[in-house]
Amino acid sequence: MSVNTIEKILWEFGDEPSRVKEFLKDPDGYLAGYQLAEEEFRMVRTMDVKALGAYGVSNMLLMMSWPLLHGNNPLLQFDYLRKMNSGELPNNFQLPGWQFNMIRFALWVRKAWVAALRCAGLGKSLT
Repeated sequence: MSVNTIEKILWEFGDEPSRVKEFLKDPDGYLAGYQLAEEEFRMVRTMDVKALGAYGVSNMLLMMSWPLLHGNNPLLQFDYLRKMNSGELPNNFQLPGWQFNMIRFALWVRKAWVAALRCAGLGKSLT
């Protein structure tokens, strides 16, 4: 359909934070109000930033939307980079090996912590 429609959705997340809550509560219901092709719907619903970027959606809007939908943890910027790079965390900042490995370790710990919370039934409170 239209990259413009997807960008409008992402822009509205930043413009009105209550829309993010609505989307997280019921993504299918929220997106029903927009004319999206099946693949566009899937990309937005799952926030597949790599596919959205390849589709032509503004990388700035994607980067802005990521913390709105996932929380404002400083490690999230690295999650975003990993998603944009097919699961690999690039060392674009040319950090020394030990620093880069500490970031990777912190991401692993965070992922394990989130998984443990979900197993304990607290996953609904996570964004």
